[in-house]
Amino acid sequence: MIKKILLTVLLLGAAYIGGSYYVGWRTETELVALMHQAQAQANHEMTWEQTQSHRGLFTSTGTMRVVFDQIRVDNQNPLQVQIEYSIDHYLHWASLARFNWSITLQQLLAKEPLPLLPKLPSFNGEGTLDWSGVATSSLVFAGLDNAQTNNGMLNMAPLAGFVTASKNFFQIKAEVAHLDFSQRASAERIKLKELTFDVRSDDIANEQVSAAFVFGHGVIMSEAGDTYESSDFGVFFDVTQKDGRLEIAARQTMSLLRAMGHQASNVLVSLGIDGVYRSDLLELLSLADDIDGQWFNLSDRQQLRAERIGSNMLARGLTFTAPVIKADIKPMDDDIAQTIGLEDLSVRVQSDDLMRGIGSLRVMLGTLKIPPWLQNIMPELTGFKFDLNNVLANHRTDLRLTQSIASIQYQGQSVRDLQFAVGLKGLTSEGLATLFSVIREANGDMSDLSSDQRARLVQVLEATASDGLAFEIPLLKATVNAGVDTPDSLWLEGLNLQVELEDVNTGAGKVNLALKQLAASGPNMTDIPRILNYQLTANNRVVDGKADYRLEKSIDALESSLIRLGRSALTVQLTGLSALDLRRLAELAPEFEQGLDQAQSAELARIVRRAIASGFVLAVPTLQLAIDSAQVTGRGDFILTGLGKAPLANFDLARLAQMQAEMTVQGQSPWLDPWVQQGLIMGLLGVDNNLVKGNYQFVDGQLRLNGLSVPVAKFVLVANLVVQQMVAQELLQNEGGSANQSGTAQRPRRGAGN
Repeated sequence: MIKKILLTVLLLGAAYIGGSYYVGWRTETELVALMHQAQAQANHEMTWEQTQSHRGLFTSTGTMRVVFDQIRVDNQNPLQVQIEYSIDHYLHWASLARFNWSITLQQLLAKEPLPLLPKLPSFNGEGTLDWSGVATSSLVFAGLDNAQTNNGMLNMAPLAGFVTASKNFFQIKAEVAHLDFSQRASAERIKLKELTFDVRSDDIANEQVSAAFVFGHGVIMSEAGDTYESSDFGVFFDVTQKDGRLEIAARQTMSLLRAMGHQASNVLVSLGIDGVYRSDLLELLSLADDIDGQWFNLSDRQQLRAERIGSNMLARGLTFTAPVIKADIKPMDDDIAQTIGLEDLSVRVQSDDLMRGIGSLRVMLGTLKIPPWLQNIMPELTGFKFDLNNVLANHRTDLRLTQSIASIQYQGQSVRDLQFAVGLKGLTSEGLATLFSVIREANGDMSDLSSDQRARLVQVLEATASDGLAFEIPLLKATVNAGVDTPDSLWLEGLNLQVELEDVNTGAGKVNLALKQLAASGPNMTDIPRILNYQLTANNRVVDGKADYRLEKSIDALESSLIRLGRSALTVQLTGLSALDLRRLAELAPEFEQGLDQAQSAELARIVRRAIASGFVLAVPTLQLAIDSAQVTGRGDFILTGLGKAPLANFDLARLAQMQAEMTVQGQSPWLDPWVQQGLIMGLLGVDNNLVKGNYQFVDGQLRLNGLSVPVAKFVLVANLVVQQMVAQELLQNEGGSANQSGTAQRPRRGAGN
């Protein structure tokens, strides 16, 4: 019996000793695995080595050295720490193991431990490892008393806290009663009280980390003697990671801040970023280390590297958020604090091709609260949304922009329900860059471009229009000063412009312009007409160098302070002119108002001379106007037979020109009636079966108005002379030609009319 008892005791003793040894071996194995895991998760920016290890039956001890490559001592040497530990792993019912540890800062070049600061104490603690695998330890630091640093002197009260860790959980929390740092070479000083530092991870495997730094009261004294005082200051970070993608949230709080006579209370700043990948962040940190913070002085290699990193980050998409940034501000001279800040800000950006500007941008803002005394320089708004999308198809961009604002208050003006959308399709990436460059140089004012800017813009538009250019404003609406009895409002819908240019040199192509609706109301909107379903089509075909131009316009309604139109239509055709001359006339048209210079006048004379030689047809097949209660219909055409190679002196309207036109007016119109009455008095109009009509013919030098012959021979002679003299004089003055060459030496031929 005694032998069995002794054998049992021996077996139990062996099991106890073996179990204790196994626990020690297992604990150290887990510690080594934990260090390997930390090194891998730090992308080897933290490295470690076991410098000493001793494992006994019931107690094990060891020493490790850990190097942090990204943390520099004196901006030169990476920071090192030395970890010493002792584990009591004899089996106990209350815990699996007991341990104590210490961490001392070291320098890289030291073979033996060397304190970073004179007489620097170690961080140390003691704790237990329970049977479920959870380790809990105290955290103690003796504090600093007049510790000399590179820049000044540091005093810190003792630190106390705890560390808790398990297989997938970690937390370290510490508290310090006060900290005081003073600069050696100046009066700058920082004093903080009631400090708390807390870092935890509820999911180590996925690198989820939360951190908090809080102090109850702080004072900063600047070198200039200014004092900054804050209370209940806190900074909080949350980082989550999934499949290499990071989501970072930061928050700052402060109950009170006083500075230079001003005061801010209830300060809250919340920021976030989503979409940063760990690989991109590590490469960005590596670049930052390479350039030593000199972001504005990059070499070509560093610039290319930065662009590549940025392109990779934007290609995956980034989202920046600011759930809230606000404070109650009380300026020096005010007794009442007013809120300033924003809520629900998010910025989403993604680039498929950064160099070509292909991608999307979305900006959303819930509210921006601005005190009245700041609204002269910054607007207050709610419900802001901005979307910009640019895609590339067949080497052409398709740019879409939409913006909406629920309300905006700025410089005493208020705007509500602002909605705006615009689209631009057909530009190349290079053309789009040139367009934005011109707009930026002109500060958005396209009405006063320089000759160089205008030439660059025309070049881009012509190159784009050859493949088709489309511009649209689907919607533009706003209400101004909505709080007054008669607010101003504007509504524009369905503006669309399409240009197809078949030949840049001749101007052959097609233009379509459409406007579904334009409406406005209010005391400041009286000059804006109401328009409904406006359509314009201009089609220029070129055959054998001659233009065949057709313009069609229609509208369902137009109302202004001067006129009220109903459903109306107009068609104009021009054929026979040189396509190049017609294009040049369009280019000279803006100069007519200010007057042509000598060279332009000569060019116009040459164009007119060629038109006389070739001849042309100007026709109005359709004229339909609904003005107030009146209806106007008509048609007409003017034909000029070409002079050919004959001298200019042979020009004779009576022989070369023909004109036929007719018009009918039915109903009344305050705007049209005075013109009708004047036409009746002058005989230009007549009455037939209660209809006001006009019929006009000019054939073989004979003019007939409403069937009556009107003598115009003298007028024809004068017209012939004016045309001949004007063209010949310009050609003679600017080309050095003779009167005989221009045909002015010959007497004009008499018209055929009498």
